[in-house]
Amino acid sequence: MSETRIKSVILTGRAGQETRFQSLKPLDLSTSNKSQIQAYFENTYDFDENLFLCIKDPSSMLLTPNRLRLPIIFYYGHTAAVFVNKLFISGFIKERVDLEFEKIFETGVDEMSWDDTDSFRMGGALNWPSLERIIEYRRNVRKLILDVIDSTPLQLPITWDSTWWSLMLAIDHARIHIELSSVMLRELPVELVERPSAWSYGPREPIVPIGENNFIEVPAGKVTLGKPRDFPAYGWDNEFGKEEMETSTFKASRYLVTNAQFLEFVEARGYENKEYWTEEGWKWVVYTKPKHPHFWVCQEECESMCGEDLSNYSHCNSKAENKNNDMNREDGSSSPSKTTRYAKSFLYRAMFDNIAMPWSWPVEVNFLEAKAFCKWTGSNFRLPTEAEHHLMRGNELSSDFGNKSDPAFIDKPPFNSNLQYCSSTPVNFFPPSDNGFYDAYGNVWDWTECHFNGFKDFETHKVYDDFSTPCFAGTHNILMGGAWVSSGTSASRYGRFAFRRHFFQHAGFRLVEALNRDSTPARVCSAKAFIPLHGFMESSIDVFGLKSNNVLESYNLQFTTELDDAFKQEVEFSLANSDMVVSYLHKLDHGSGRFIHLGCGLGKICYELSRDFTSILGIDYSGRFIDYCLKVKSKSPLVNIPGYKIADDIRYDKLDFKQFTWLSNEIPPSDVVLVTLLDRVMNPAAWALKLFEIVKVGKTAVIVSTIDLASLEGMMIRFQLKGSETPFKNQNLILSFWVLQATDTRGMN
Repeated sequence: MSETRIKSVILTGRAGQETRFQSLKPLDLSTSNKSQIQAYFENTYDFDENLFLCIKDPSSMLLTPNRLRLPIIFYYGHTAAVFVNKLFISGFIKERVDLEFEKIFETGVDEMSWDDTDSFRMGGALNWPSLERIIEYRRNVRKLILDVIDSTPLQLPITWDSTWWSLMLAIDHARIHIELSSVMLRELPVELVERPSAWSYGPREPIVPIGENNFIEVPAGKVTLGKPRDFPAYGWDNEFGKEEMETSTFKASRYLVTNAQFLEFVEARGYENKEYWTEEGWKWVVYTKPKHPHFWVCQEECESMCGEDLSNYSHCNSKAENKNNDMNREDGSSSPSKTTRYAKSFLYRAMFDNIAMPWSWPVEVNFLEAKAFCKWTGSNFRLPTEAEHHLMRGNELSSDFGNKSDPAFIDKPPFNSNLQYCSSTPVNFFPPSDNGFYDAYGNVWDWTECHFNGFKDFETHKVYDDFSTPCFAGTHNILMGGAWVSSGTSASRYGRFAFRRHFFQHAGFRLVEALNRDSTPARVCSAKAFIPLHGFMESSIDVFGLKSNNVLESYNLQFTTELDDAFKQEVEFSLANSDMVVSYLHKLDHGSGRFIHLGCGLGKICYELSRDFTSILGIDYSGRFIDYCLKVKSKSPLVNIPGYKIADDIRYDKLDFKQFTWLSNEIPPSDVVLVTLLDRVMNPAAWALKLFEIVKVGKTAVIVSTIDLASLEGMMIRFQLKGSETPFKNQNLILSFWVLQATDTRGMN
């Protein structure tokens, strides 16, 4: 496909025209009509596609500008595939568009550490479809959704339990990915991109000189975190619930930390001094060898963390070009307060260009760099907490006023968000909150001390059960306030973004001076996630003044399976019943094809049935269980578990084990699927809802559970109940076996 051709067809709406248009504000789910929903969907879809117009040559779509992510072409196809995947399992659409695409583009990667490059789940390399085919796929998805919106009865308000909620979910997911894709495109070699005419940078210079970034005192207060269930706008699962927090008096910097302010840390050789860094942060420094923030450009061939074909590329080199030809321009307010030896050595990588360093813009760093800057500034300095960030926003209307209380619903917000510009702006460009803080919303995301976790009464949604919970492990920190590119829920007062601490986003920070080092209102997570073949990944807690009641267990209750007591209990229950399950399966006329065990635990049933089937796949969400299965298969040394014995004639070559937190499209349809995990997952309906896609038509699913299957009847689509049995019952427990046959029609007969 030629460069001219990509410009004319990559946009699947608006007759392929590249235009300047405005990102719409979110939908009011109590009043929106179909016309408004269609317009918001198309606005989202258009913006998503418009972003990729920056790529000069279609071949660049196959590049991987960040080694911790997938090639760019994945992200162009991903958002459309998520529309289909989520709307299909919710019942909003009745058939898929292209299962192969909905498998390839189903989900990205959540890198475990800065040296993790494993991008695939079922193994093997992905062969990406041609760009022409992906464009056609996006066009078909657009048309399908517009048609379904038009033909589906709309009942207001749209709520958590409404089928229409899945459409709102997929739209907001696409808006999140506009942010994520924008970062990756910003990481491409600058010569491979150009600024689309529809995008414009914000002003580089402040209208009024910024002055010193002094501190404002905020009195002690009480904060209610969480979004009401009846709030008339879409929200992600982690936003709902309620948490009361008390804060002590603190001081916070009036502005976000600017590039000029961070230059002092760079010149003080902050990246070379271990004492400023947390243990996790210093490991990152040693591995990645940074000398300055990620989007600064110098002439020293710094490593750029690009992947695959770009692995040897450096953004920093002697040929770095200032396209605006104003690299040395100094006019007071934009320059560092003190002219320094490095001040003239840096360019700045904006979205599509290297430009003269905008010293008045907020610096963009990861959490580890932000924490190092705090430590370098002084022992009493830290990042804000989630509760403190809410206080810095000043007086806000009660949520009782509905969407009028949320700045995301302002037609033209008085802060840099919702894609008004394709860049940051000077930290004093927009007016401050009523208590004096600039950029409490917008410009760049604010890193906080708080770990990502749910609130009281947290629950997952059956259509996207694992959106938040895998990140409730103490490995992700919360970002607040949104950035220039944030829209939808991300620009909302309830928006809670979260990334691993080494991850780069359009994110910066402001300083907090702790007036009481013994009382920091940060919510941190004490979870221990288990990574197969690696072991426990400890939560990193490095916040002074934590109260014990703010060190919380994860709201992902499935993590408790990894802990010794719960693990032992599950092992004992599994071993006590595995022979009974195998015996029951032997009574079925199941043939000898493919067998899947959802909730395989230690894998004993899989091993026992390896004589009966040609291939066996054991799946569990628990990393600790999968770790044990893989070690048994590889005959590695094991911790002895009483009662766990494996026969000598096991066919190890037939066996495979995978950790999944959802039923992926990659899981092949099988002849027999055994389900034994419904009792220990947070949302059984989420697993039941998609079960039909991994059972061949006419073949069998067997559910073993203490749950009454009638409670999941509405989720068991395309199955016919063939029989049930209750082989175990006492006063505390009723264990039932349910045999289902997959049909080609919806509904349970």
